[in-house]
Amino acid sequence: MFAFVALSTLAVPTVAAASASEMDTDSHPPLNPAIQGNRMVWMDMRNDLTPDDSNKNYDIYMYDIIADETYQITAQLTKEENPDIWEDYIVWIDYRLGPGNGDVYVYDLGLDSDGDGIPNYKDPDRDLLNDPAEIKITNDVVQQEYPAIDSGVIVWMDWSDGSQNIRGYDLRAQTTFWLSDTTENQNYPDSDTTTENQKYPDIHGTDIVWEKILRIVFDEGDDDEKTLVYSSLHHYDLSTDTDGDGINNYLDADSIRINDTARTQLTPSEGKSFRSDVSHGMVVFQRDVDKSADQEIILYNLATGVETNISNDPNRQTIPAIFGNKVIWEDEDHQDLYVYDIRTATLDLLVDGSFLGKQKIYADIVVWEEKVSSTDYALRYQRIAGAQAPVIESFSPSMSFQVDEGDSIQLNVSIVDPDSTPDITWYVDGILQAGEILNTFDYQTDFFSGGKHLVEVKIADPDYTIKKTWYATVIDQLAPFDISPSLPLTSPNMVEGSTLTFNISATTIGPFTYAWSLDGALIPGASTNAYVHTAPTDLEGTTTQILPLTVMVDDGVNVKYHTWNVAIHYFQDRDLDGFSDQVEVDASTDPDDPMSIPVDTDGDRIPDASDPDDDNDGILDATDIDPLDAKATLPASSDALTFILLEVVGIIGALVMIMYFGKK
Repeated sequence: MFAFVALSTLAVPTVAAASASEMDTDSHPPLNPAIQGNRMVWMDMRNDLTPDDSNKNYDIYMYDIIADETYQITAQLTKEENPDIWEDYIVWIDYRLGPGNGDVYVYDLGLDSDGDGIPNYKDPDRDLLNDPAEIKITNDVVQQEYPAIDSGVIVWMDWSDGSQNIRGYDLRAQTTFWLSDTTENQNYPDSDTTTENQKYPDIHGTDIVWEKILRIVFDEGDDDEKTLVYSSLHHYDLSTDTDGDGINNYLDADSIRINDTARTQLTPSEGKSFRSDVSHGMVVFQRDVDKSADQEIILYNLATGVETNISNDPNRQTIPAIFGNKVIWEDEDHQDLYVYDIRTATLDLLVDGSFLGKQKIYADIVVWEEKVSSTDYALRYQRIAGAQAPVIESFSPSMSFQVDEGDSIQLNVSIVDPDSTPDITWYVDGILQAGEILNTFDYQTDFFSGGKHLVEVKIADPDYTIKKTWYATVIDQLAPFDISPSLPLTSPNMVEGSTLTFNISATTIGPFTYAWSLDGALIPGASTNAYVHTAPTDLEGTTTQILPLTVMVDDGVNVKYHTWNVAIHYFQDRDLDGFSDQVEVDASTDPDDPMSIPVDTDGDRIPDASDPDDDNDGILDATDIDPLDAKATLPASSDALTFILLEVVGIIGALVMIMYFGKK
């Protein structure tokens, strides 16, 4: 029988007394709840028909608090266990390939495979046994266990390299990676054997914590052995980029798994620290002082490395969980559930019950297993008294979405916070979007953003911080482009026979095809963004002609054109005497008689009548002592006259001297 139990209680099947066709309720309660946002998931036996006690058929179920609806997620005839949830993704271990070969599966709650507007998990037409929303993550013929998911990263314990290590999968990068390495095992010289197992990972944001179990066996002779078992906690920071190449260690092919600097040890190797949980930079765990009587709850600050004992109770305090500023755990001796406020350092009784266990917390909601009678088990949830956490009542898009490059989409969250006005911040791939502080956000893509991206909104009041995350799949599109001349910028003037390079630039990187044409005629071989043009020399009838030079740029979708109107200046010479017709007309010679040519002393094809330097000696005719003699380089000036007079005086003086000495 399945029924809801009491207020704010999510019930699982009520099981009758054991019989040939029914299961043993005492040994098969509903197990391992997890919560994120308004959704809870758990492993559920309501469909079990197997008589084998060791291979019961557990399915994964989900409950939506706001919708007040329960959904069956899996329906295999084998066991699916240990679910966890983050946004639109549920992860679990699946045994459809047989015992001892559990694989990691993930379910995409946002998938609408038939496009009818109803996501698969809500669609009454879906095939439960062949649902494309189920995605197999691992393919190793070994055991995987204890999955956890947050911020698009799945972590679990994995046997595929021959020992128990922590492995992960990035949903966005679609990449599997290792986080731990048992080759770092410590050696104990006096021991017979030493083994290490890495188990029970948890993740929040970029922080991952897990437990390393150290088993040391000492040979004491006479077939006697002494075994010591220790447990320590370890941390991995997914944001670490040791070599600064922009690729975080866990995704970097160059990162070394052994001695990865992103990994640190939090508690001593020869200790008893286990059952860890992590949230917002804080780790909570259970430490055994005396396993039979004294178990403490310890809070560890990842930023400072400071430990704080927050239980201070001689009874057995077990199974801690943390979210934000709240820590919960069970007093095993009294079967009570406690909540601790980190900011105020206050401890309150949350639930005074019996047979509690497997408690989890998200914001101000706590969910746990509870035996409500000798035959009935329930999953209960309850809000913590006091300040209430903000609640995202609705959001759009309702699931992860696709958008084309260059387009935008508006995201929206509807928030209720009974006792404060929360702060809102938006992030894209972990980068704060400055100024975006409203409950709506326009996600604008560019033409370089193809692929998967995380869009996240955080809602924070003084007591709680919650978030909603979407996966945005940006579809590659050809970027619209424009073109502009880079050389020459404007339509140029050219002289016949001269050359000039024309170049066109596009606003995107292409690829493009090019075609050039002159005066409407395609230019063979001109197929790049540059073209060298030689002005023709055989124009007739005019001294200047305008020829359009056009380039076409094509990216396969759009076509752009640019035209230069090239002015080509042509010097016509009908009698082929080297002087253009216009020059001869200006010089009063006959442009049709090759023997009638203008006077051109220096042969520079500029008639003397219009040449400012007829002898081309560098001295303008107006100041040249002899404008037609290139050797006469003195300017016609007073300095020149003075020079001539001095020369004459010198000659006369020389004659006088000759006459004088001649008389002697």
